[in-house]
Amino acid sequence: MLRRILIYLGGKGGRQAMEDTKCRQHHALAVPLPGQGHINPLMRLCKRLAAEHDFTITFLDIHRHHEEAAAAESSPAAHQEPSSAPAAAAHDVEFSPPDPAQKLDIRRARLSLYLPPPSSPAARLEGLFEGVQTLAPQIEQLLLRLQQQHPPITCLISDLFVTAATQHLADKLQLPRVALIPCSHSIILHFHHLLEGGFSLEEVMKVSIQRELLRENVFKEGLQGLPTLKVDDLMENFGGDFFMYTFTCKALEETKNKAHAFVVNSFEEIEGNALKVNMKAPLYAVGPLVEPLEKEASTSLLEE
Repeated sequence: MLRRILIYLGGKGGRQAMEDTKCRQHHALAVPLPGQGHINPLMRLCKRLAAEHDFTITFLDIHRHHEEAAAAESSPAAHQEPSSAPAAAAHDVEFSPPDPAQKLDIRRARLSLYLPPPSSPAARLEGLFEGVQTLAPQIEQLLLRLQQQHPPITCLISDLFVTAATQHLADKLQLPRVALIPCSHSIILHFHHLLEGGFSLEEVMKVSIQRELLRENVFKEGLQGLPTLKVDDLMENFGGDFFMYTFTCKALEETKNKAHAFVVNSFEEIEGNALKVNMKAPLYAVGPLVEPLEKEASTSLLEE
């Protein structure tokens, strides 16, 4: 699957594309959503690209700082920015060289994201998703800076949920973008059917009001690539305003129409039907993106 992705990154088709990618040193900027379930799959994909296809990777670490904590840590002596400071300026990006122990050309860049103190768990989630999108100017400056390095940036790999911060940059700088779906493809596919009119947000809102009572009730049948959906299969509604539904649909719609490809943390043996659904942009299953267990690793909590 990774070889087929390289054809799209090469911008041509067939054998000639593969020959070009052998001669071309790809350098990808990888931009995750700053959450464990998003960072780890993207890093594992980057390791495979570096190990199997000789990619150079610059992996962007986005460090979250809540304004209260930032204010407490600041001091005049250290000349740190006040708590109201926006995300770090481009010249404040920190770079780390590749780890010699890994023998892979994976470099690290770091940006800070300053967030207001959340008033609730739902506000924390919304603040993170919306806050990352404000880093677009810093990411653009980082891309321009990396284009002056050797090898220059040739593509962008970013989480589906940071589409608003990265897709327009890929378009502006004429870089192919590959969007990572870090979760089950079936989850994203149900948003695809929402966009395509398979059901409406109003229907979701209606059953969500009585979710606890209706968990086992059938919500929708006959959606391509999906089994019969029960109410309990729908995404939890955090905060009552359906932010995650509207945010995800917007990111998915833009990615379907503009990205070069999707890569999904899944595989055909478990989601074969879902992976066959036409998503406009080419879609490739590259999972499972997990680290292999060490042979001596214990599976007993008592032993650990």
